[in-house]
Amino acid sequence: MGAKLVLFSFIIMLFLRIICSFVRIIKQPTMKISHLILASILLIGAPLQASAQQEVSKDSIPPTREEKNRNVMLNAKNDREPRQISIGLPAQFAADIFEDGLPVAELYWPIMPSTTWRNSLSLSSNKLMSLGESALLFGKMENIVSSENRHGGDKFLGLGRYSFNHFGKQQVDFNVSGPIAKGWGYTLGSYQSFDPGSNKLDVMSLQDRMEIYKAGINKRWNNNKGEVSLLYQYSANTTFADASGPFYFNGEDGSVEPFEDFNLGRDQYLPHYRAFHYLSLEDNKEYDVNIEKANRDHAHQLTLNFKYTWDNGTTLTVGSKLKDAQQRTATYNIAGIFEVTEADGYTYEDGTPYAGYVQNRHARRPYGIERSWMTSAQLTGKAGKRQQHSWRIGLNEWFSYQSMSYPTGLLPHEVKKNPRILLNNGQQMTAFNSGADYYLGHENRLAAYFSDDWTVNDRLWLSAGFRLDWQKLHGKGAFSTDVDGNVFDPSNIRRPGFTVATGKLYPFKGNVHLQRKVSHRGRLGSAGRSRICAATPQHAGLCRLRPAQRVTSYQRHPQGRYLFQQRLAGTDLAGVPYPANKLQEPYPVYQPQRPERDSDHRCAV
Repeated sequence: MGAKLVLFSFIIMLFLRIICSFVRIIKQPTMKISHLILASILLIGAPLQASAQQEVSKDSIPPTREEKNRNVMLNAKNDREPRQISIGLPAQFAADIFEDGLPVAELYWPIMPSTTWRNSLSLSSNKLMSLGESALLFGKMENIVSSENRHGGDKFLGLGRYSFNHFGKQQVDFNVSGPIAKGWGYTLGSYQSFDPGSNKLDVMSLQDRMEIYKAGINKRWNNNKGEVSLLYQYSANTTFADASGPFYFNGEDGSVEPFEDFNLGRDQYLPHYRAFHYLSLEDNKEYDVNIEKANRDHAHQLTLNFKYTWDNGTTLTVGSKLKDAQQRTATYNIAGIFEVTEADGYTYEDGTPYAGYVQNRHARRPYGIERSWMTSAQLTGKAGKRQQHSWRIGLNEWFSYQSMSYPTGLLPHEVKKNPRILLNNGQQMTAFNSGADYYLGHENRLAAYFSDDWTVNDRLWLSAGFRLDWQKLHGKGAFSTDVDGNVFDPSNIRRPGFTVATGKLYPFKGNVHLQRKVSHRGRLGSAGRSRICAATPQHAGLCRLRPAQRVTSYQRHPQGRYLFQQRLAGTDLAGVPYPANKLQEPYPVYQPQRPERDSDHRCAV
C-alpha cells in the first residue's frame, strides 16, 4: 500500500509540472474559466486541509521563551517573504529565515532567502522567534522566522491550495506525506507561483516565477523516540519587477500631482530592452544576455536531520545541510531625471535627435554563488528535584563559500508612459562598471551556547544564557582604499570601463575590511561593497531645498517610498520642473545637493 501511495504522489508531481508549464503561456490579466477548471483538477485525489500551519503546543514552549501566540506576517511589499520587523537597530536587506534549525541562506546577499523559501504546505510549522532566542541560538539580534519541514507520519495526508488575484497571479501548492513501511515515511511537495505583476512589462511576461520541489524520507524507531530524515529540495526563481514612474512634487505644501497622464503602479515605465548589455569584469568583453535568463536563480539543497529522546527526557537534535546555489539578477534602477536639448547628443535608436526629459537607469547585473555546509546540534534536558531547570547546550558550525561579480552601467530613456530607448552619443549604455563590485572568499563560523530556564515557583522564573562566537574570513576583493579611507591602489577606483583585468585583487582576512559601512552583522557580503566609494548609491537620508527653489522631482519606488533623484556620486542630476502655471514666481532648475543638517526645509526620503 505504501509503495502505491508513493507512486501515486510521484504521478501527481509530474502532472503538476505539466499543468504549470501550461499555465505559463496564459498571459491574460484576468481569470478565466480554464483557471478554475485547473483548480478543480488539482483538488482531486487527496483529502485537503484548510491550512498548512500547525499550532505549536503551548506546553512545548517554556514560559520564559516569550514565543507563545506569535504569528508570522508576510511583507507589505509582496507575499514572497516574511515582514522584516524593525527593532531600532540597523537592519539588513531581507528578513532572516531558518528551516529545520538552519539558515535558509547563510547571508542575505547574494542568495536572498526569498529565492529558495516560501510559506508553503510542505512546512509543518512556522513561527516567529523572540529577540532573546534569536540572539542565543543563532547570534542575530532580530526576530527570526523559524520553520520546519513536514515528515511522513503513520497516515496518509494530502494538502492542496490554489489561489489567484485579479491581476492574473496564480499560486499552486501541494504536499503529500504518509507511511512507506513500518517506521518509514515519505513527503513530496511542490510550490509554483506565476505572477505577471500589477503592470505589464514588455521585457518579462511574468514578474515572479517560483518553482520549489521537495522530496524526503524519514525513519522512526524505538516507539518514535528516535527519528532521522533526509530531504532534497530544488528551487528556481525568476524575479523582475519595475513599478517606478515620474510625478511632480510641490515643495511648498508637500502635495504631489501626476506627470502628464502617467498612472503610477499600472503604467509601464521601462523600455522594451531586447537584451541586457554589460561589460564583463573578468575578461573585459561586452556581452548581451536574455533578460529572463539573466534573472533566474536556482539552488540544490540536501538536509539531514536526526533527533533522539531518552527515557529521562533528554533530547539530542542534529541538523546538517549542503547547499549549492547560483544567483543571477539584471535590474534597471532609476538614477535621475534631467532635461536635454538636441545639441546634447541624445537620439532615438533610428538616429532622430531627442530633446526633453531623460530618465537615467542604473543597470546592474550581479552574478553570485553560494556553496555552504551548515551543521547545528542541540542537547536539551531537565534537572532539579522538581525538574524546575530546563537546560540546553548547542553548537553551530557554518561554513560557506561566496563569490560576486557585479557589472553596472547607465542607460537613458524618455520620461513618459511606454518610453522609447535613447542613445547617448550613439551608445545605449555608458559609464560601464562605474559602480561595479567583485569579491570572492569563504567564511567559517563556529559558535557554542548554553541556557537555563529556572522555574522558581508558579509566579517567579529566571532565565539566563550565553553564546560564544568565533568567525574567520578569507577572500579576495578589488579594494582601492584602506580602512581609514586612504587610496592605496588608484587602478581599483571605480570609473567608466573598470574591470578586474585592469585592476588588482587583494586578499583580506578576518575583519580588516569590515570596519566601515557594514551592517551590524559584519559579514562577507558587506566586505566587497564597503570598499566602493566612488560610485555607490548615495545617502538615503535628508535633502536640502533652497527657499528660492522649492520644487524638485521625486519618483515612486515599487515599495511605495519616494526616492530623491540623487543616486550616483559624480552624476549630474537635475529635477523635473514643476509646471510654471502652478507657481507665482519663476525659479531655476533645482540641482540636488548633499544633505545639510542645518537646513530648515527638508524632505524625508
